[in-house]
Amino acid sequence: MSKKSDDVMGIILVLGAISGFLWSLFKYPVVTIVVVNLITLVFFPNNFETILGLSIIIGLIYFFWNKNGKQTKLVPQNTLISSEYINRISDKNLNLFDRNKDIINRDLENITLSSSKYKYYHIDNITRDCINEICIAEGRDDIKPNHEYLSNWKKHVNEEWLELAEKISDLFSNREKELKEAEKIYEERKQNEKLNKLLDNYKELINQFNEIAYRKVTTIDDYGEENWDVLSKEADVLTTKIAKKEGVSDDEIKEWKKYSFREPKEYTEFKGKLITFFKGYYESRKKEVIKKEDTSKMSGIEFENHLASLLKENGFTNITGTPKTGDQGADLIAKKDEKTIIIQAKRYEGSVGNKAVQEVIGAIRFYNGDEGWVITNSTFTKSARELAHKNDIKLIDGNDLERFHKII
Repeated sequence: MSKKSDDVMGIILVLGAISGFLWSLFKYPVVTIVVVNLITLVFFPNNFETILGLSIIIGLIYFFWNKNGKQTKLVPQNTLISSEYINRISDKNLNLFDRNKDIINRDLENITLSSSKYKYYHIDNITRDCINEICIAEGRDDIKPNHEYLSNWKKHVNEEWLELAEKISDLFSNREKELKEAEKIYEERKQNEKLNKLLDNYKELINQFNEIAYRKVTTIDDYGEENWDVLSKEADVLTTKIAKKEGVSDDEIKEWKKYSFREPKEYTEFKGKLITFFKGYYESRKKEVIKKEDTSKMSGIEFENHLASLLKENGFTNITGTPKTGDQGADLIAKKDEKTIIIQAKRYEGSVGNKAVQEVIGAIRFYNGDEGWVITNSTFTKSARELAHKNDIKLIDGNDLERFHKII
């Protein structure tokens, strides 16, 4: 690079540095002066007194200039009314707010939620813009806030203009609240429509869900309790299936699982509805099962739960279920009079044979039981009765169930 080019580049850099310094001094005078004095003190200590003196002089000039500027703004000066408002009829006997209602109402109508979202000081800004228009209409350019913060502008205007700002701000705030409330109602209506559409379109799956959830919830665990923890999981399974049927991608569903707040509201509410529907279904089924005499219509699990209820009603305690796989020949275990009863439950349409008796005999040893029972809604074969008699196994058939509290 030539010497001439170096000189030009040097001049450009110096001019750029001077321009940056002047802009910084104008924009942030106090910070700039402090920084310059610190740099001088550290790197050029011999020139510190000179720079400090210049800083004080500049600071005083800035102070008096700024003070005079504010005082000028306070002085009420009537300037010419803008040509836009020259023919406008204005009753000077009215206060500022009332005689400028046309401008205020026009800005009021222009308020929308889309213009207010994600913007800080939204009401302050549109209030300030409205006041700018009123200043133009009133011929008061001298007190226009322009782009100044409304809170700063309020510090140097009289009571009349302060009152105007408060009234406009309240009016605009109320308008925005009305719009937000209307939007909320609209969104809730849309949400309910989406939810109702899901509930209507998938009635059969919801009925199926109730059946599946009932079987899983009413399965008695090792502590003799129903498994209510499975309900929310089952509701989530069905909701996921329906979301896929509605065209939701696997990636979107993964996002829901990871961040629950990203799940669309209609699916969250759908899950809640499933749980509510199920609880009503559960109560009706429970009442139906307790009153039902024809146990042949029950499922195997319902029959076991029915027996557990009968045992509880008749003073048995510590009633527990066994695992559905590897149960070692027992379905229920209960205690009464310090005896452990091992029970095999058989919901049959035909007669129960030897196998059930053999299973409960083995289960007595496995679970350290004191007695073994086989209970069925049906009847027992002759050989089953003979085997039970020889091994002290109690058999309770469908007829005995009707007088359960008497025979035990």
